[in-house]
Amino acid sequence: MTVSQQKLLAVLREQVDRIDETARVRGYRGDVLETLAQIVILEKEHLEARTQIQKKINDKAQALATVLLRAGWEPS
Repeated sequence: MTVSQQKLLAVLREQVDRIDETARVRGYRGDVLETLAQIVILEKEHLEARTQIQKKINDKAQALATVLLRAGWEPS
């Protein structure tokens, strides 16, 4: 992982830590951070090999939504 990717993940972690979990499900911040880290990796792979990044990102977002719904979160 490059220095710029490490910096990006550090900034993302800072921002994710600010998310209020009380209106969501327990562990939400961890799930969001994990999903964002996976997206950063996908972006790196995309730059190297021109993968189908949009579909992969959509899949990650859908997986996060599924985790939230299974945990009992209901969108307001």
